[in-house]
Amino acid sequence: MNLSAVFALLLVNAIASAQGFYQNTDVFELSPDSFDEVVLSTNYTSVVEFYAPWCGHCNNFKGAFKKAGKLLKDIVNVAAVNCDLEINKPLCAKYKIEGFPTIKVFRPPKYSDKNPPKSKKALMKEFVDENYNGERTASGLVGFSQTRIKSYVRRIFGVDVLQKLLNKSSKIKMILLSDSKNKPSVFLKSLAIDYLGVAEFGYFDVKSSFPEEKIMELTGLDNQAMKKPMFLVYDGNNPTNEPKIITGKMTKQSIAEFLLENYGVKPMEGPGSEKHKTLNLLKKGKTLKQIQKKGKNNRKKSVKKSARDEL
Repeated sequence: MNLSAVFALLLVNAIASAQGFYQNTDVFELSPDSFDEVVLSTNYTSVVEFYAPWCGHCNNFKGAFKKAGKLLKDIVNVAAVNCDLEINKPLCAKYKIEGFPTIKVFRPPKYSDKNPPKSKKALMKEFVDENYNGERTASGLVGFSQTRIKSYVRRIFGVDVLQKLLNKSSKIKMILLSDSKNKPSVFLKSLAIDYLGVAEFGYFDVKSSFPEEKIMELTGLDNQAMKKPMFLVYDGNNPTNEPKIITGKMTKQSIAEFLLENYGVKPMEGPGSEKHKTLNLLKKGKTLKQIQKKGKNNRKKSVKKSARDEL
C-alpha cells in the first residue's frame, strides 16, 4: 500500500471516529450528557452498543444494529457510544467496557403514582443494566429487548376488573379490543409507557374469558360497530359515559392527536411529547446544550409575545 493510500485510510478512520457509525439513522449517537437524557431519564427500555470504529466485529454488526434501531423506533431506545472518542472514555470506563462491541440493555425502575422518584438523580440510580449475549442479529436483539419492556396494561377478564379500572382514578382509560390473548402487544405496552401518570390502559381478552357478547352488552356496541383493533376511550371524570372510539390504522402519532383534540392530554414520552422532540433533535446531531439553549430562547420569545399581546 502506497503512502497516499495509507493516508486516505487514516483519514477515513479519523472521520468515522469523530462522527460515529450511526449519524442520521434511528440509532442515537451518545455522549455523557445525552446518555443521561436518552437512557437514564426515561421509562423506556434502552439498548446501547459500546463500540470502536476500528473494531472489525463492530463494523460487521453495524448493519444489524441500524436495522434493530429502525424496527424498535419509538418502542425501545436504541443507542450507541463511540468509546474511541476522548469525551466518551469515562462513560465506557464507568460501565466496565473491555471489549467491542459490548451491548447492554438498560431497564428503568417500575413507575408508581404513589411513590414517584424524588429527583432525576434518584431515578438514574435505580436503573438496572445487563449485557446482551444473544445472537448478533437484528431479530435476536429486537426479540430480547422486547422481553425487557415493563407492562402497565391490565388484562380485563371480568366485569369487576373493568369497573375497578374505570373507577380507579380520574385519568383517561384506554381499553383495547383486539384478538390478543393473555399478553398485551409490544405496541400497547409501549403506548402505556408514553402516558404514564396521564392515562390507564387495559385490554379485553376476547378469545378467552371475556366474550364479544359481554363486551357489546357493556359498551353498547353492536356487531357492525365491533372492529378489531379498536380503542374504547373513557373520560376519567365521567366513566359511565359512552366511550369514544379509535379505530382504523392506529399509530402513536394518530392516537396522540386524538387524545389532544378530545381531552387536551399530551403523552409524557413518544410521538406528540416534548421529550420526543428533544430526542429527534439529538438524532439529527444536535447536542443537548444546543437543544436546551434553543428551548430557553423560544420560551423567552413566547413570554415577550404574550406581553405584547396584552398591551
